[in-house]
Amino acid sequence: MSVHEIKPVAADVLAPDALDRLRHWAGARPRELALRHKRRGQWKAWQWADIAREVEHLAAALQQHGFGLGSRLALSGAFEPTLILLALAAKAAGGHPLPVSRELSGEALRSVLAELRPSHIYVQGREGMLRHLAALGGVEGDILLLSSASVERQSGSVRVLPLTSLYAGGPARRLRLAARRAHAAAPLWSEDGTEWDEGLGTVLHHWLDSGQCVAFPESIESASRDRLEIAPSGLLLSPARRR
Repeated sequence: MSVHEIKPVAADVLAPDALDRLRHWAGARPRELALRHKRRGQWKAWQWADIAREVEHLAAALQQHGFGLGSRLALSGAFEPTLILLALAAKAAGGHPLPVSRELSGEALRSVLAELRPSHIYVQGREGMLRHLAALGGVEGDILLLSSASVERQSGSVRVLPLTSLYAGGPARRLRLAARRAHAAAPLWSEDGTEWDEGLGTVLHHWLDSGQCVAFPESIESASRDRLEIAPSGLLLSPARRR
């Protein structure tokens, strides 16, 4: 097994040709696995062609919710397919994905959000949503907060929407779950999150540059066990995780 020592990409999270690279792999390897993730105890797998279509769908859905040229989507949570797809969709919609450490709270989180000035935010889980709502208290300007663990509501100038609202304009094009092929080949492995400052850009850069499948654990707590199950061929880890 190899541990990849990758120089983090500078500047933007996504390289200028990131979407071109995605379309390349979707055309060259449409049925090959691109991402794998353990969800509710089951390994799920996504193919390159499905990912390209889902990014297009999510980009259009974000635009329907006011996301466009120059908009900023803050992303906070573990690296996994939903966060990866939203980062690519933000790029496809003309905006910028901005990772925010999932470990921040209170004044530290408030300061980071004030500096980044996101128009849209995606957080994983109820705890993350509540921390961001507290940090955004009294903020000027409308912000859309998306979360997989929320119901629609208004909190000051922050509008909270469930992630499923991105599919409100029509039936979702479901990603094909290639369950029978979920263990076809040993993938690369990532178990970090947005607390790794350069991590999202690093993982996306290597994934789109190499065309290799990348797998993610169900949770931090299960990462060691999930890694043993998947038997990866290489690791994409932060310096702290490597130590």
